[in-house]
Amino acid sequence: MLKSMAEPERRSLENGIPIYSIHGGTQEICKIEFVFYAGSWHQKKPLVSVITNALLKEGTKTKSSQEISQKLDYYGAFLEHYATPDTSVVALYTLNKHLAHTIPVFTDLISNAIFPEKEFQLLLDQHRNQYKISKKKVEYVASRQFRTLLFGKTHPYGNEVDESSFDTLKHSDIFDFYNSYYTQQNARIIVSGYVIPEIADTLNNTLCQTLPQGNLCIPITDGQTHSNGSKELYIEMDDVVQSAIRMGCITITREHPDFPMLEIAVTILGGYFGSRLMRNIREDKGYTYGIGARVIPLKAGSFLSIATEVAVDITSSAVEEIKKELKKLRTEPISTEELALVKNHLRGNILRGFDGPFAQAERFRELSDIQLDFSYYKNVIQTIDKATPSTIQLIAEKYLHEDLMFTVIAGKK
Repeated sequence: MLKSMAEPERRSLENGIPIYSIHGGTQEICKIEFVFYAGSWHQKKPLVSVITNALLKEGTKTKSSQEISQKLDYYGAFLEHYATPDTSVVALYTLNKHLAHTIPVFTDLISNAIFPEKEFQLLLDQHRNQYKISKKKVEYVASRQFRTLLFGKTHPYGNEVDESSFDTLKHSDIFDFYNSYYTQQNARIIVSGYVIPEIADTLNNTLCQTLPQGNLCIPITDGQTHSNGSKELYIEMDDVVQSAIRMGCITITREHPDFPMLEIAVTILGGYFGSRLMRNIREDKGYTYGIGARVIPLKAGSFLSIATEVAVDITSSAVEEIKKELKKLRTEPISTEELALVKNHLRGNILRGFDGPFAQAERFRELSDIQLDFSYYKNVIQTIDKATPSTIQLIAEKYLHEDLMFTVIAGKK
């Protein structure tokens, strides 16, 4: 396991962009990821980050979206793109033998995107229609309102889409965001798979003179949120048979020394199929098909999320059972048998997370988003090995006290 956690090879392109290489596999295919600190943390309006990222492939100064798609398809390559609260990612999967043809197309859409007005309006309408459908679903409403309750409407992590978002977003907002954050100093590249020297050489030849300079824009917080102080929110929705429950709190980030132990405690609570919440609320009570708990690790403010959907007539009972399990975790020591089971589960998860170069690259990207490296996972393994019932209790008392929890219910009480 430790061998697969070897740090990626690091070098820099001629323009200073760091490039990290994770070599593995026998098939001559690679994944090239551009990662920009261009997540929703930096946007001044909802939707800017995700729409900017999605529109990159819709045309450049030299190629239409159709030409981009046709050329990549011809060479058996394809794109992947997504935006997170902290970063935006654009990735190319390509055969090495076609690098000379696929990388120039890839770097062109990153550095020379033109964001056609027609495609902008079309994508905005698609998001608007999806929002209209999603806002009728209790799980969507609860999840969105939960983040706003935790962080506050004006906090970057709590500023969610609403009806007005689609009217206030302008085409110029996309250009402004792109020019500010898709820059040399704000970028890093992760290459994984069958890595050959020609990858960096081709990137140098096609990118160095085109991507503009700029400033590094890592999300930083002073620890302040903008919540209204209330710890409970109920959103009544008509014509629903289930209520969505979201419960949790803002907690420590991955940089904190307690974080690995906190993840063990959260796994015991609701992080795998045999967790306490699943045994109680699903198997014993029959309240739900599934319930889970996890920590969402963000750069400027992680949060605990306990999520489930239950029949409307037992919503309050389900909330009380969740609180009982939180209290039990901090007041009663876990058995050695249960702790051993959870330890094995976590070790298996780490193994699966490093199975192959693409998976390793994903783990590295997650950590590099917050300026950590693979030594984090080595510390996690050590923490798993030394965890005891008493250390779990101490962590639960510190971070998982039921009185710390915020609760959102969408549906009916």
